[in-house]
Amino acid sequence: MLDDLAITARRKGIVNLKAILSTESGRGLPRGASLYFMANVFHELDDKKAYLNHLYQRLGPESRLAVVDYHKRRTKHGPPIAHRVSRRQAGALLASAGFGLVEAFEVNSEEYGLVAGKNAPQEAA
Repeated sequence: MLDDLAITARRKGIVNLKAILSTESGRGLPRGASLYFMANVFHELDDKKAYLNHLYQRLGPESRLAVVDYHKRRTKHGPPIAHRVSRRQAGALLASAGFGLVEAFEVNSEEYGLVAGKNAPQEAA
């Protein structure tokens, strides 16, 4: 998937994207990136709090984390409901790691999105 992302980015002339395969512990994540992006990965993490704590330490003052994942309800696609993290739960986990919510939005009828940062105000998801 990362190779496909890199190929698509090159075809579209996007030169400021670096796709990184990280371990579940967060090893391999660079420090101070502008944007850290996880799409349909958050629900897969066994220790979400530890991952977010590690990621928070890597953020620069203006860095943002974008999380896209499935709503915790029955949808046509996605993982079993028991594996999912609701938007509210994800927001609470982000806040407990020190993140402030910048934006919460609907990606489509099946997925939500959250954008958070280190120096962002603490808001409810």
